Amino acid sequence: MSAEEAIRLSDYVAALVQKQAMEIKVQRRAEVMLNAPCVHCGFSALVRNGKTGAGVPRFYCRICKATSSATTNTVIAKVRKRSDFVKYLDLMSQHHSIAFLKEHHFPYLAPMTLLRWRHRIMEQFVANKDGLTGLVQADETHFALSFKGFKGYPKKAGYRPRKRGGLDVRGISNRQIKVLTAVADNGINQEQLANHGAKTFVQAMTDWLAKSVDTVLVTDGHKAFPQVASLANCLHIQVKPKTSQNGINLSQVNGYHNQLKSLINARCLAFPQPT
Repeated sequence: MSAEEAIRLSDYVAALVQKQAMEIKVQRRAEVMLNAPCVHCGFSALVRNGKTGAGVPRFYCRICKATSSATTNTVIAKVRKRSDFVKYLDLMSQHHSIAFLKEHHFPYLAPMTLLRWRHRIMEQFVANKDGLTGLVQADETHFALSFKGFKGYPKKAGYRPRKRGGLDVRGISNRQIKVLTAVADNGINQEQLANHGAKTFVQAMTDWLAKSVDTVLVTDGHKAFPQVASLANCLHIQVKPKTSQNGINLSQVNGYHNQLKSLINARCLAFPQPT
Protein backbone atom coordinates (compact mmCIF):
# COMPACT_ATOMS: atom_id res chain seq x y z
CA MET A 1 0.00 0.00 0.00
CA SER A 2 1.40 3.36 -1.02
CA ALA A 3 1.53 6.38 1.29
CA GLU A 4 -1.28 8.08 -0.65
CA GLU A 5 -3.52 5.02 -0.34
CA ALA A 6 -2.75 4.77 3.38
CA ILE A 7 -3.79 8.42 3.88
CA ARG A 8 -7.04 7.87 1.97
CA LEU A 9 -7.78 4.76 4.03
CA SER A 10 -7.06 6.64 7.26
CA ASP A 11 -9.41 9.48 6.27
CA TYR A 12 -12.13 6.98 5.31
CA VAL A 13 -11.86 5.11 8.63
CA ALA A 14 -11.90 8.40 10.60
CA ALA A 15 -15.03 9.56 8.77
CA LEU A 16 -16.71 6.17 9.30
CA VAL A 17 -15.96 6.20 13.05
CA GLN A 18 -17.24 9.78 13.32
CA LYS A 19 -20.47 8.87 11.55
CA GLN A 20 -21.03 5.76 13.67
CA ALA A 21 -20.36 7.71 16.88
CA MET A 22 -23.19 10.12 16.08
CA GLU A 23 -25.55 7.28 15.19
CA ILE A 24 -24.75 5.54 18.48
CA LYS A 25 -25.52 8.71 20.44
CA VAL A 26 -28.85 9.09 18.63
CA GLN A 27 -29.81 5.48 19.40
CA ARG A 28 -28.87 5.86 23.08
CA ARG A 29 -30.95 9.01 23.34
CA ALA A 30 -33.86 7.14 21.74
CA GLU A 31 -33.70 4.49 24.47
CA VAL A 32 -33.71 7.20 27.15
CA MET A 33 -36.62 9.09 25.56
CA LEU A 34 -38.80 5.96 25.46
CA ASN A 35 -39.10 6.12 29.26
CA ALA A 36 -38.93 9.92 29.54
CA PRO A 37 -41.83 12.44 29.64
CA CYS A 38 -43.17 13.82 26.38
CA VAL A 39 -41.44 17.06 25.35
CA HIS A 40 -44.83 18.56 24.42
CA CYS A 41 -47.16 17.67 27.32
CA GLY A 42 -44.85 16.29 30.03
CA PHE A 43 -46.62 12.92 30.45
CA SER A 44 -44.81 9.59 30.12
CA ALA A 45 -46.91 8.02 27.39
CA LEU A 46 -44.50 7.64 24.47
CA VAL A 47 -44.52 4.70 22.09
CA ARG A 48 -42.33 4.00 19.09
CA ASN A 49 -43.62 5.38 15.81
CA GLY A 50 -41.13 4.31 13.15
CA LYS A 51 -38.34 6.58 11.94
CA THR A 52 -38.00 9.97 10.29
CA GLY A 53 -36.75 10.44 6.74
CA ALA A 54 -33.24 10.84 8.14
CA GLY A 55 -33.45 7.51 9.97
CA VAL A 56 -33.96 8.98 13.46
CA PRO A 57 -36.27 7.01 15.80
CA ARG A 58 -39.65 8.71 16.17
CA PHE A 59 -42.14 8.58 19.06
CA TYR A 60 -45.88 9.13 19.41
CA CYS A 61 -47.53 10.49 22.56
CA ARG A 62 -50.82 8.77 23.48
CA ILE A 63 -51.91 11.78 25.56
CA CYS A 64 -51.35 14.86 23.39
CA LYS A 65 -51.19 12.93 20.06
CA ALA A 66 -47.96 14.75 19.12
CA THR A 67 -44.86 13.18 17.62
CA SER A 68 -41.22 13.74 18.49
CA SER A 69 -37.88 12.22 17.57
CA ALA A 70 -34.64 11.32 19.33
CA THR A 71 -33.14 14.65 18.24
CA THR A 72 -36.03 16.92 19.28
CA ASN A 73 -34.84 19.97 21.27
CA THR A 74 -31.19 19.17 20.54
CA VAL A 75 -28.57 20.97 18.48
CA ILE A 76 -28.77 18.30 15.76
CA ALA A 77 -32.57 18.49 15.36
CA LYS A 78 -33.56 18.32 11.67
CA VAL A 79 -29.91 18.17 10.57
CA ARG A 80 -29.61 15.80 7.62
CA LYS A 81 -25.83 15.49 7.32
CA ARG A 82 -25.13 14.68 10.96
CA SER A 83 -21.59 13.38 10.40
CA ASP A 84 -20.66 16.62 8.62
CA PHE A 85 -22.25 18.58 11.45
CA VAL A 86 -20.03 16.81 14.00
CA LYS A 87 -16.96 17.65 11.90
CA TYR A 88 -18.17 21.26 11.66
CA LEU A 89 -18.57 21.36 15.44
CA ASP A 90 -14.95 20.28 15.89
CA LEU A 91 -13.78 23.03 13.52
CA MET A 92 -15.65 25.75 15.42
CA SER A 93 -12.80 26.11 17.90
CA GLN A 94 -10.44 27.10 15.05
CA HIS A 95 -12.59 30.16 14.14
CA HIS A 96 -12.40 29.71 10.39
CA SER A 97 -14.43 31.86 8.03
CA ILE A 98 -17.36 30.47 6.06
CA ALA A 99 -15.39 30.87 2.84
CA PHE A 100 -12.48 28.87 4.25
CA LEU A 101 -14.75 26.06 5.46
CA LYS A 102 -16.50 25.96 2.11
CA GLU A 103 -13.28 25.67 0.11
CA HIS A 104 -11.23 23.34 2.31
CA HIS A 105 -13.70 21.19 4.25
CA PHE A 106 -17.28 21.30 2.87
CA PRO A 107 -17.16 22.07 -0.88
CA TYR A 108 -20.45 20.18 -1.37
CA LEU A 109 -22.41 22.31 1.14
CA ALA A 110 -23.95 25.73 0.52
CA PRO A 111 -22.43 28.71 2.39
CA MET A 112 -25.86 29.52 3.85
CA THR A 113 -26.01 26.01 5.35
CA LEU A 114 -22.65 26.56 7.05
CA LEU A 115 -23.83 29.92 8.35
CA ARG A 116 -27.04 28.42 9.77
CA TRP A 117 -25.03 25.70 11.48
CA ARG A 118 -22.79 28.32 13.08
CA HIS A 119 -25.78 30.23 14.49
CA ARG A 120 -27.38 26.98 15.67
CA ILE A 121 -24.27 26.03 17.64
CA MET A 122 -23.73 29.51 19.07
CA GLU A 123 -27.31 29.65 20.34
CA GLN A 124 -26.68 26.53 22.42
CA PHE A 125 -23.56 28.00 24.02
CA VAL A 126 -24.81 31.55 24.64
CA ALA A 127 -28.47 31.34 25.62
CA ASN A 128 -29.25 30.67 29.30
CA LYS A 129 -32.99 30.09 29.63
CA ASP A 130 -32.93 29.45 33.40
CA GLY A 131 -31.85 33.00 34.23
CA LEU A 132 -28.47 34.39 35.25
CA THR A 133 -27.72 34.44 38.94
CA GLY A 134 -24.90 35.48 41.22
CA LEU A 135 -22.73 38.41 40.14
CA VAL A 136 -24.05 39.47 36.72
CA GLN A 137 -22.13 42.02 34.66
CA ALA A 138 -24.09 43.76 31.88
CA ASP A 139 -22.92 46.22 29.27
CA GLU A 140 -23.46 47.12 25.63
CA THR A 141 -21.07 47.32 22.70
CA HIS A 142 -21.32 48.51 19.10
CA PHE A 143 -20.42 47.12 15.70
CA ALA A 144 -20.12 49.25 12.57
CA LEU A 145 -23.05 48.64 10.22
CA SER A 146 -21.75 46.94 7.08
CA PHE A 147 -23.36 46.49 3.67
CA LYS A 148 -20.42 44.71 2.12
CA GLY A 149 -21.57 42.52 -0.75
CA PHE A 150 -24.76 44.49 -1.52
CA LYS A 151 -24.89 45.73 -5.11
CA GLY A 152 -26.96 48.77 -4.22
CA TYR A 153 -24.68 49.79 -1.34
CA PRO A 154 -25.11 53.61 -1.39
CA LYS A 155 -28.90 53.44 -1.73
CA LYS A 156 -29.24 50.66 0.82
CA ALA A 157 -27.06 52.36 3.42
CA GLY A 158 -28.46 55.84 2.94
CA TYR A 159 -25.00 57.45 2.93
CA ARG A 160 -21.88 57.45 0.80
CA PRO A 161 -19.40 54.60 1.44
CA ARG A 162 -15.90 55.39 2.65
CA LYS A 163 -12.91 54.12 0.69
CA ARG A 164 -11.02 52.96 3.78
CA GLY A 165 -14.04 51.84 5.78
CA GLY A 166 -14.79 52.95 9.32
CA LEU A 167 -17.23 55.63 10.49
CA ASP A 168 -17.14 59.30 9.58
CA VAL A 169 -19.42 60.39 12.45
CA ARG A 170 -18.57 60.48 16.14
CA GLY A 171 -20.60 58.92 18.92
CA ILE A 172 -23.58 56.59 18.71
CA SER A 173 -25.55 56.78 15.47
CA ASN A 174 -27.74 54.70 13.19
CA ARG A 175 -24.58 53.53 11.44
CA GLN A 176 -23.85 51.19 14.32
CA ILE A 177 -25.45 48.01 15.63
CA LYS A 178 -25.86 47.77 19.40
CA VAL A 179 -25.32 44.42 21.13
CA LEU A 180 -26.36 43.98 24.77
CA THR A 181 -24.58 41.33 26.83
CA ALA A 182 -24.97 39.96 30.34
CA VAL A 183 -22.23 37.68 31.70
CA ALA A 184 -22.37 35.52 34.85
CA ASP A 185 -20.76 32.36 36.16
CA ASN A 186 -23.70 30.23 35.01
CA GLY A 187 -23.90 31.53 31.43
CA ILE A 188 -24.09 34.39 28.96
CA ASN A 189 -27.10 36.11 27.42
CA GLN A 190 -26.71 38.34 24.40
CA GLU A 191 -29.03 40.09 21.95
CA GLN A 192 -28.83 42.56 19.10
CA LEU A 193 -31.00 45.58 19.87
CA ALA A 194 -33.26 47.25 17.33
CA ASN A 195 -32.49 50.75 18.65
CA HIS A 196 -30.66 52.57 21.43
CA GLY A 197 -33.66 53.42 23.63
CA ALA A 198 -34.01 52.49 27.30
CA LYS A 199 -37.30 50.69 26.63
CA THR A 200 -35.51 48.31 24.27
CA PHE A 201 -32.95 47.54 26.99
CA VAL A 202 -35.65 46.66 29.50
CA GLN A 203 -37.58 44.45 27.06
CA ALA A 204 -34.42 42.55 26.09
CA MET A 205 -33.25 41.87 29.67
CA THR A 206 -36.62 41.14 31.30
CA ASP A 207 -36.14 37.36 31.33
CA TRP A 208 -32.35 37.28 31.55
CA LEU A 209 -31.99 37.57 35.33
CA ALA A 210 -33.11 35.04 37.91
CA LYS A 211 -35.45 36.66 40.44
CA SER A 212 -33.39 35.86 43.50
CA VAL A 213 -31.81 37.75 46.39
CA ASP A 214 -28.52 36.16 45.34
CA THR A 215 -28.54 38.03 42.01
CA VAL A 216 -26.47 41.21 41.83
CA LEU A 217 -26.50 43.28 38.63
CA VAL A 218 -23.33 45.26 37.93
CA THR A 219 -23.57 47.85 35.14
CA ASP A 220 -22.40 51.24 33.97
CA GLY A 221 -24.45 54.43 34.14
CA HIS A 222 -27.10 53.68 31.51
CA LYS A 223 -30.52 54.74 32.79
CA ALA A 224 -32.23 51.49 31.74
CA PHE A 225 -30.28 49.16 34.05
CA PRO A 226 -31.90 50.34 37.34
CA GLN A 227 -35.29 49.56 35.80
CA VAL A 228 -34.11 46.07 34.87
CA ALA A 229 -32.84 45.44 38.41
CA SER A 230 -36.13 46.67 39.86
CA LEU A 231 -38.17 44.31 37.68
CA ALA A 232 -35.91 41.39 38.62
CA ASN A 233 -36.01 42.26 42.35
CA CYS A 234 -32.23 42.14 42.56
CA LEU A 235 -29.49 44.41 43.85
CA HIS A 236 -28.00 46.90 41.38
CA ILE A 237 -24.44 48.22 41.60
CA GLN A 238 -23.32 50.98 39.25
CA VAL A 239 -19.62 51.35 38.49
CA LYS A 240 -17.75 53.61 36.12
CA PRO A 241 -16.22 52.04 32.99
CA LYS A 242 -12.63 50.78 33.41
CA THR A 243 -12.77 51.33 37.17
CA SER A 244 -13.31 49.12 40.22
CA GLN A 245 -15.58 49.70 43.21
CA ASN A 246 -14.71 47.52 46.22
CA GLY A 247 -13.31 44.92 43.84
CA ILE A 248 -16.44 44.96 41.63
CA ASN A 249 -15.97 45.96 38.00
CA LEU A 250 -17.03 45.19 34.43
CA SER A 251 -13.84 43.38 33.43
CA GLN A 252 -15.56 40.09 32.62
CA VAL A 253 -18.13 41.50 30.19
CA ASN A 254 -15.59 43.92 28.68
CA GLY A 255 -13.17 41.05 28.11
CA TYR A 256 -15.92 39.05 26.44
CA HIS A 257 -16.69 42.01 24.13
CA ASN A 258 -13.01 42.31 23.18
CA GLN A 259 -12.85 38.62 22.29
CA LEU A 260 -16.12 38.84 20.35
CA LYS A 261 -14.93 41.79 18.27
CA SER A 262 -11.58 40.16 17.64
CA LEU A 263 -13.32 36.98 16.50
CA ILE A 264 -15.86 38.65 14.20
CA ASN A 265 -13.81 41.54 12.80
CA ALA A 266 -10.37 39.94 12.58
CA ARG A 267 -10.88 36.20 12.09
CA CYS A 268 -14.31 35.12 10.91
CA LEU A 269 -14.46 37.83 8.24
CA ALA A 270 -10.90 37.17 7.13
CA PHE A 271 -9.77 34.33 4.90
CA PRO A 272 -7.06 32.45 6.83
CA GLN A 273 -4.43 30.55 4.93
CA PRO A 274 -4.49 26.76 5.30
CA THR A 275 -1.86 25.35 7.66
